[in-house]
Amino acid sequence: MLENLTIKSQLIILGIISTLLLAGVGGYGIYGINQTNEKLKTVYEDRTVPLADISAILDRAQRSRLNAVIASSYESVEEAHKRASMTVQRDSEINEMWKKYMQTTLTTEESFLSNQFVGRWKVFQEARNIAINYAIQGDFKAAHAVVMNELTPKFDLVHETLFKLIQLQEDVASKEYGLAQSQASTTFTITILLILLGVVFSVILSALLIKSIMQSIRQVVNVMDDVTAGQLDKKILVQRQNELTPLLESMQRIVAVLKDFITEQKHMQKQHSNGLMSYRIP
Repeated sequence: MLENLTIKSQLIILGIISTLLLAGVGGYGIYGINQTNEKLKTVYEDRTVPLADISAILDRAQRSRLNAVIASSYESVEEAHKRASMTVQRDSEINEMWKKYMQTTLTTEESFLSNQFVGRWKVFQEARNIAINYAIQGDFKAAHAVVMNELTPKFDLVHETLFKLIQLQEDVASKEYGLAQSQASTTFTITILLILLGVVFSVILSALLIKSIMQSIRQVVNVMDDVTAGQLDKKILVQRQNELTPLLESMQRIVAVLKDFITEQKHMQKQHSNGLMSYRIP
């Protein structure tokens, strides 16, 4: 195929193919980096940030429970009002963080645990509010009984669900990070293979191009050697159409002129031998 192309065309093809190979390797590398970045972004946005939010929710829930315990234990109506106000603030903070958490991408198990938390949290809030209301009313004995008999076991269930959600974030984050690492390793390996294939292909194509050019040059050199040696009877064949073709065609014309000149020289020599000394080459 290269034999039918000019040297300029062959060089252009080599340049285009090399550029396409470089663009392909670069494009795949960029694609792989973007995919890895997306995986790591998911680990951060859907796992690391929720992990912090759920941990903060657990902290606020524990403070909420502590408010009920203190309200029932201090036997002070003023302190009970103070703890009720603090509990409203903790609930507001938990609601805001929970809304933020629910906007992330949830797994099937995570959705189940989230719904479980919502149900258990409502049950806990009801018992907590009853205990604090008893304390506000001055019935600290009833408040303490609610805390011991109802609030504590219900908080344990809330704590259990939140802890499972925290553990889930760690497990899923670890899995997704492992996938990101695996994908990055695969991308790296494929990129290296593409680079090696590109180098091998370029070397082979360059070798074919050099061979084609050298064959054309070698043909010109052989023709010039034949002319120098006086071998004018050999036919000059134009086997390729490239930048050296005009040179071969010029050599053809030169050889034809030399052959005609030699023929005329021989004819003149013959005429001189026959005594016609005034004969000249036309």
